[in-house]
Amino acid sequence: MAWFNEKRLRVLVCLLCATLVGAGYFVASNYKVMMNETSQRQQLIDMTNAFTKAFSVHRDEDNLVPATFRRIGIQEFTDNVKSSVDVRATASTMRMPGTPGLELETVEEDAHIRSLIEEMAQADTPAAHNEHLWQNGLFIGRTIIPSIASSESCVACHNAALGQEIYSVGDVMGAFVVETDLTGSVTQSAVYGLATVPFVGMLVFAIITQQAQRSARTVTALKRQVTAEKNQRKAEEQAKFLASHDALTQSANRSMFNDRLDAEITRVKEGAVADVIICLLDLDDFKLINDSMGHDAGDAVLVTIAERLREVIEPEGGLVARFGGDEFAVVLAPDRPGSDVLVLAQQLVDTIQQEFRFGQAMLRPGCSIGIAQLSEVNGNSNAALMKAADVALYAAKGAGKSCFQVFDEPLRAKMGRKMELISELPRAIAKDSIRPVLQPKINLRTGELVGFEALARWRLGDDDIAPSEFIPLAEESRLIEQVDFHIMKEAAGFVSRASQRPGTSVGLAVNLSTIDLRTSEFVEKVLDVLLETGLSPSRLTLEITESVFMRNWEQARHTLEQLRKAGVKIALDDFGTGYSSLSYVLEFPFDEIKIDRSLAKDVTRIEQNRGMLIHLTRMFHDLDKTVTIEGVETWEQTQLLMEIGVHVAQGFYFSPPLELDQALTLLSDLGSDVPDVSGAG
Repeated sequence: MAWFNEKRLRVLVCLLCATLVGAGYFVASNYKVMMNETSQRQQLIDMTNAFTKAFSVHRDEDNLVPATFRRIGIQEFTDNVKSSVDVRATASTMRMPGTPGLELETVEEDAHIRSLIEEMAQADTPAAHNEHLWQNGLFIGRTIIPSIASSESCVACHNAALGQEIYSVGDVMGAFVVETDLTGSVTQSAVYGLATVPFVGMLVFAIITQQAQRSARTVTALKRQVTAEKNQRKAEEQAKFLASHDALTQSANRSMFNDRLDAEITRVKEGAVADVIICLLDLDDFKLINDSMGHDAGDAVLVTIAERLREVIEPEGGLVARFGGDEFAVVLAPDRPGSDVLVLAQQLVDTIQQEFRFGQAMLRPGCSIGIAQLSEVNGNSNAALMKAADVALYAAKGAGKSCFQVFDEPLRAKMGRKMELISELPRAIAKDSIRPVLQPKINLRTGELVGFEALARWRLGDDDIAPSEFIPLAEESRLIEQVDFHIMKEAAGFVSRASQRPGTSVGLAVNLSTIDLRTSEFVEKVLDVLLETGLSPSRLTLEITESVFMRNWEQARHTLEQLRKAGVKIALDDFGTGYSSLSYVLEFPFDEIKIDRSLAKDVTRIEQNRGMLIHLTRMFHDLDKTVTIEGVETWEQTQLLMEIGVHVAQGFYFSPPLELDQALTLLSDLGSDVPDVSGAG
């Protein structure tokens, strides 16, 4: 008992205290490590779950959910005995197993984990599970949290993959599993704990200091985490909003509009509502505002229009959407009376037309509206209803500015004819069903035939299709260039062959579409026609309207200058129908100015028309331009035009457009079929 004297007892007490402190440090250190790792695993799961939910809301064919997880880490290394990597260095691992065996094509093979997931699936209120255990010689920290179906799209995806209706919203379809290898941390803590025996005081001080520092870092980390979570929520909310709304006007976008329209059509089919009515709106002269006042003014107009539309439509349960540019669409509230739609359409027109101030300017926007009802459309579908509204909008724009049109039986017939003509156009071009006719152009001073203007005609079966009907369709369907060059080639070949006859020398004028000059190969194509037909460039005149320059002045000017250098003449057609024609006459060296038929009409009775013609003719004489007028129908008009000094005229008084064989007869006997313009009657 002497061994247990006071001195030895003190040593034993100190050693015991040191051992207790070391063991306490070991326990505390590992508890902190495990709690910290558990928290990190939970954060990783929460972040993954948040992103998965955010993406799953917008799941579609073009926006897949990036949610396939591959099991890595512990399982990978323990299964691969050839791996040269130290197992104890393995960090966090993540997988997403499912029950009853399918969650994003990932299968859980661990029986223990699978049983936990099955318990979660059967629980009324499934909760997360945390555990620490020795497994395969490793000390594992594991967090398991149930993966709960939160949206119909998610449920539909998995049920479709399983081939049967298994899940519904709220069901546990699997779980997130995050594992951490804590073996190295536990071993390290044990070594540090043993080292505390001779250095109890230093370690106690170190623990206190470390704990204080950790507490400070934890507070800072918590603040950062709260801020990051707030920013993440804001970003998710903003992303969700932008996925369904227009950023500029804050209105619904095309996607949201289509979803609402599909839902309303489904309700009609189910008998929940009687009809669906939509409106398509297109702003009048919006491009002019953008070009003259800038895009800021254009944006202000769009924002104002969207606000006005929402004030009228949305209080009654309708939806306003912007499709892009100056296009808006409206789904009216369900069960709105059909007779009330016209009143509402006029209200929209009147509301949109109200002036508002932008800077120092007062803007007065306007719009055209096309309206369609599902009950009046063949085919209960989104596409059919939108097409009908688009046809109605096209008709409204054709009727003038600030007006509306409802899709009805006449428009349905017109749409059917339009579709028929568009489908027949390619065959008509290929089979030469679209042919040139030639209208004579007469020198008013000498009465001589100076040339022809080539015009396009189309006969479909027994029906003669007017150029005013098929030319716009050719432009719309991008076939106008083929039509123009087909007419040019056929007419140029005829004139070239006819001009080889002794004493015959006439020119050819051909109209061009506004689309033609925007193609880079246009000049080469014109020269190819001349080369192929043998027509001299000096005998070809290309007639264009001022709209060519309004669309792209620099491109049009460059193209026409190349043609003039090659010897082709250029004429400005339909002068007098636009507000800016004179500026183009002064800026480009046209060879000929063709005055529109509207000024020739009633020139003998209306003093204003006569004065305008006199003024224009004198001005163009001074500019050394050939003055041509079209639409001449009477002798009185002809006599007055001769007195004014117009050089060339064409119209039904001289001759209607002639088929090629009729034009050949006219050339065979120059003057016999040309009316006398000398005054003899």
